[in-house]
Amino acid sequence: MSKAFYDVLYADPDAAQLLGEGNRETRERVLKEWYEQIISGKPGPKFWDRIWMVGWIHILAGVKNVYMMSIGLRIEEIFLEQCLKSFDRDHALRVYAAFRRVFGTATMVIAESYVEGLVSGMEFLGINPKLVERMRKTFIAKGIDDMRRKLNAP
Repeated sequence: MSKAFYDVLYADPDAAQLLGEGNRETRERVLKEWYEQIISGKPGPKFWDRIWMVGWIHILAGVKNVYMMSIGLRIEEIFLEQCLKSFDRDHALRVYAAFRRVFGTATMVIAESYVEGLVSGMEFLGINPKLVERMRKTFIAKGIDDMRRKLNAP
């Protein structure tokens, strides 16, 4: 399954350039181990710390959350396909639903660590956390106003 996932990633020229060919086997092995941890039901005490770290790795690599989440949907499809090949339909759907709950949570943890990593990075550089929060709220409020005007325009 991890090979199928990386086949999808490496088929995208932008992702292939970002990943490089040099460490594909290692990436596939790490992803396979991750799947096995989920499926075993015994992910271990460092499972969520590793998931959190993925968000930081994505920041360094320039991977956007929207791309990560869309690829995550492809992982779910691949997993469902494998379940339907391996089990009767009812059992396949139960296994898939369990995987999807854990995988969905992992995706959200990655996204949160990405955002938190960016904010913490600004704070690390000496930018006051309250200033960062005011900047974020001001920017978001302006964005909402701009979008409302755009949506209400004829």
